[in-house]
Amino acid sequence: MASSGVAAFGTSISPSAGEITNITGPGISVDEVEITNHSSSDDCKEFVPGLIDGGEFSVEGNLTSTVVTGVYNDLLARTSKSYTITFPNGMTWTFTGYPKSFETDSPVDGKLGFSATFRVTGKPVLAST
Repeated sequence: MASSGVAAFGTSISPSAGEITNITGPGISVDEVEITNHSSSDDCKEFVPGLIDGGEFSVEGNLTSTVVTGVYNDLLARTSKSYTITFPNGMTWTFTGYPKSFETDSPVDGKLGFSATFRVTGKPVLAST
């Protein structure tokens, strides 16, 4: 059977965060709530799923004026926005989030870059078309 894998080149984020070279996340998880009691069988802990955590996503890219007027200023203003990550296969992540951290990078033998981490607030939606 042939693979359904697709190259990640061409993945985009909206609103634009500039010239992005890498996007990671968001990573969604479910908290655990322990419900163990004195009647729990086999001396084993018991758990139920708790609240869903939309996690974080991060971007890396070239440090440009677009990044400063966008991501950096949004961090300083503590601005939440609706974001959409669109993959080349048509799948999308849509969520609300805000910049949580921002860092520049200027290695002597490399490109002038930046990285930023965003906190997802509420429910992220993964959709396929």
